[in-house]
Amino acid sequence: MKRFFRRVRRVIDFLPIIWKGEDYDYYYSIQLFQYQLERTADFLESDKAHILDAKATASRIRTAAKLMDRVYNDYYLQQIDWDDKEGLSRALEQDAKAERILWKFIGHNIRHWWD
Repeated sequence: MKRFFRRVRRVIDFLPIIWKGEDYDYYYSIQLFQYQLERTADFLESDKAHILDAKATASRIRTAAKLMDRVYNDYYLQQIDWDDKEGLSRALEQDAKAERILWKFIGHNIRHWWD
């Protein structure tokens, strides 16, 4: 019975993310994945986690979520003067590099992100 109510609460928590999501753009999938990563980190930082290095694991998950935010919310492009062509080129390179690092980091760590 406890599990049922926990799952209902989880569905309610996810509803705003799902409600705003669309099927035509990968960005909504990224938002959903990022939200799930943050929930996992929250759980690992709680008293309910059982693994020994839960705090360190949560920290790695939060690093991935923050990098995801930077990559998919145009952090590097917001830092430039749009009239500076070299600056734009550098920002695009930084963004592409950050995206590669993000997915390499996730690929390297994701199998350890559970309790």
